[in-house]
Amino acid sequence: MEQAFETDVFETAQGELAITSLGHGSLLFTFAGRRIYVDPFSRVADYSRLPKADLVLLTHEHRDHLDPAALGAIRARRRSSSAPPRARKFWTNASSFGTGSRRPSSG
Repeated sequence: MEQAFETDVFETAQGELAITSLGHGSLLFTFAGRRIYVDPFSRVADYSRLPKADLVLLTHEHRDHLDPAALGAIRARRRSSSAPPRARKFWTNASSFGTGSRRPSSG
């Protein structure tokens, strides 16, 4: 079964930004050859059929935003993950951040 997702594409000064809605609160940003997932949730998409993540952002620790099955399917070795402090107990290799904080990414 083919997965059909809605994607919006925006032109930026640094190139094309594609934002794909995967369902619920789950998003995939594609920019400059990088894939950034937000709140992957396996009940809305088959993440085993999607590209591996360069970066994963988790907004909070509810299971529809912090899904171990989805995280395992998109996880790539030596890639970055960021999560709120309370979510780190579920995703131990993620770095923490607080509301309004900024952190540079490796690329």
